[in-house]
Amino acid sequence: RYCLLAYAQVFQVFVTTVKRSAGFSVTDFRFLLELYPKKRFGEKIHRAKDMVRFLRTGRAYVATASVRLEERGFISRHSDEKDARGVLFKLEPAGFLCVQDTSEDIYTVLVAFYGDTCDSRVTLDVLKRLLVAEDAALEHLARQR
Repeated sequence: RYCLLAYAQVFQVFVTTVKRSAGFSVTDFRFLLELYPKKRFGEKIHRAKDMVRFLRTGRAYVATASVRLEERGFISRHSDEKDARGVLFKLEPAGFLCVQDTSEDIYTVLVAFYGDTCDSRVTLDVLKRLLVAEDAALEHLARQR
């Protein structure tokens, strides 16, 4: 029960902050997060079909969201040289800054809720475990369908 309560609180903070800070839906923000590089000067490029799998949405959503995000200058779309039908997505500097700014806002709200414990590795580990558990639950539901 406590894990669900903690997850619900953190998720509510995430949803509310993303909407207020970036003006995005959670799925649009997750689109940018999937393209956000893990290394400081790295670059991630994903195919459209991978984004469908990562976001657990349909191809139509990825197509419309990518156009919307590209119009705002957050991502760029490129043709896949290996697959003539494929599209590749890349995060642009504006998208990179959007993810950073929104993440800082989320962190600020979490610190307001949980205080100094947000700085501890234990808290970050718990949050990571909650996200992994959410992914596992969604995969389990998808297999049952």
